[in-house]
Amino acid sequence: MGYLLIGTNIKNNNRDATWSEVKNNALQAGSTVLGMGKLLNVERERFKLGNLDILMLLIDQLVKIESNTDSLIKRIEKQYHDLEEKKESRLVIETMAGQVELGKYVMDFKWDDSKFARNKPVTEVVKLVQVKVDDIDRQFRQTVQNYQEVKNSFSMLSKKEGGNFMTKDLNEVLVTTNVKASDFVETEYMTTLIAVVPKNLVEDWRLHYESLTDNVVPGSTKQFNVEDKDGLTLWRVILFRTQVQDFIKNAREKLKITVKEFKYNEEAIKNREKDKKVIEVQYKATLVKLEKVCQVCYSEAYTCFMHLKILKLLVDCAMRFGVNEPYLAVIIDVFPGKDKRIVQGLLKIFSDPSQLGLYGTKEELQESEDFYPFVYIPIGLN
Repeated sequence: MGYLLIGTNIKNNNRDATWSEVKNNALQAGSTVLGMGKLLNVERERFKLGNLDILMLLIDQLVKIESNTDSLIKRIEKQYHDLEEKKESRLVIETMAGQVELGKYVMDFKWDDSKFARNKPVTEVVKLVQVKVDDIDRQFRQTVQNYQEVKNSFSMLSKKEGGNFMTKDLNEVLVTTNVKASDFVETEYMTTLIAVVPKNLVEDWRLHYESLTDNVVPGSTKQFNVEDKDGLTLWRVILFRTQVQDFIKNAREKLKITVKEFKYNEEAIKNREKDKKVIEVQYKATLVKLEKVCQVCYSEAYTCFMHLKILKLLVDCAMRFGVNEPYLAVIIDVFPGKDKRIVQGLLKIFSDPSQLGLYGTKEELQESEDFYPFVYIPIGLN
């Protein structure tokens, strides 16, 4: 479940006695502790709530903004954990006092007037939250898009490097670290081919390549110092241009060896290697940036989310109990699997026993919203 925000009427005008009853009869059952709760000082006198008509409009807006913010938080969280899947990392909330764990932030929540000043009408405060959520969403989407574009380029690069010599572009293999220009002969009459030779056929290649066609330069074969994941090796051979197609055909049919045409271009190779390094640097930089943006956006989005929850509590309580009527605001850390027992305890305290069947979650009641004799606002931790 996570956490609950509860707003209740004060029984017999006795705040302390009402809180004691909640602690003794809802937060525990006999000797079993169901959750930890604390009174929440919402300082409602600092909010300019307005009249009932305004509050009725606000509650619908709050539900919509809250849903959008919750969706944004989940997207950020998923993206971050996809990036950090091999690491032990947790998202935290940045406050003026420093970083705090999410649960502590919820339980010790304090309104941040530097972000959402309460000296404005509550309708304007809600707009401020909405604008902030939209800004966070835009920043997050743009960063993800930039990351995805660079990642796609990096993935294409990795894909090219990931195949075997049969399918790979040999320009990505025969680079300046393992070949030199003098390894290749290109003249008006002569050319160089590359043979892809499985390890078990190396001896056949060395014995028979010169006899595959006429006009093969004797002793011209040379193995390059590269090998792929399937154990394929690369060999050079020099011959007359007029024999290229016959040589490729005979190598395939007689030796079961694939031979490829290849043009060595040192400048192009250097440019590709440079581009590769640029893409790798860009990828690492955008990855680091996205991780940081996820951390910042998560903190800011959850901050908005909690302020929306408090606004919803204030508006709901004002509509239910009256704008100027006192009420008890409680935040509860619900222990795993104990949420229903806490709610049942609250129902026994604040409802008429003959009307218990009227109350429940929207799923239980098959309605569009939860219905209780108190304000009930769940806060999941995703």
